[in-house]
Amino acid sequence: GGNGANAGTSGTSGSRGAESTVSPSSPGFLVTSNNVTIDGFEVAGGHPGVRLDGANGATVKNNHIHGQLGGNDTTDDGIQIVNSQNVTIEDNHINNVGDEGIYGTGNIDGLLVQRNLVEDTGRTAAGTIHTIELVNASGDAQFLNNIVRAGSPFTNHAFRFKDSGSLGEITMFNNSVTGYTGFAVFNDTNATINASGNYWGVTNEADVAA
Repeated sequence: GGNGANAGTSGTSGSRGAESTVSPSSPGFLVTSNNVTIDGFEVAGGHPGVRLDGANGATVKNNHIHGQLGGNDTTDDGIQIVNSQNVTIEDNHINNVGDEGIYGTGNIDGLLVQRNLVEDTGRTAAGTIHTIELVNASGDAQFLNNIVRAGSPFTNHAFRFKDSGSLGEITMFNNSVTGYTGFAVFNDTNATINASGNYWGVTNEADVAA
């Protein structure tokens, strides 16, 4: 694992000190081993900022991930999760990203995404972009206490779960979603969504699609 200068301090905190900055031209962090922790870094750029590929038990926390703006709509994500189980993404600030803020595919069972601020995504990628997206994914996932904001004309839905795969139960609790032209949640999988205590930024519940 690795600790940056702000290990233990939330990516959204105003009390962060001088950063340990990674400014990559390829993935900022490419994790392919189990039980790795990335804590307290600034990742400025990269394609993507962090990629977890076969990295079971990984934790990405207390980071500021931004500036993934190469114009490639398949790599300019803040965090990519590929066939990695029991991953925790928490207390990060992800913003000014070309494509998705958080993207998952393959077996992502046990995914926990909590207390993140994810905003201003879809800056450069063409097509329909979403802030948090699971595509052809399988397993259960939890999204808890996140703040998710639009900010780009290219960003359509806040959460998008799509295509084939075997998503099980998606738990969404106490998330705040604001500013989207599309849906707060768009689900075109067979997954069961258990949602409570969320603020969708709308009063018409028809704006939450399944």
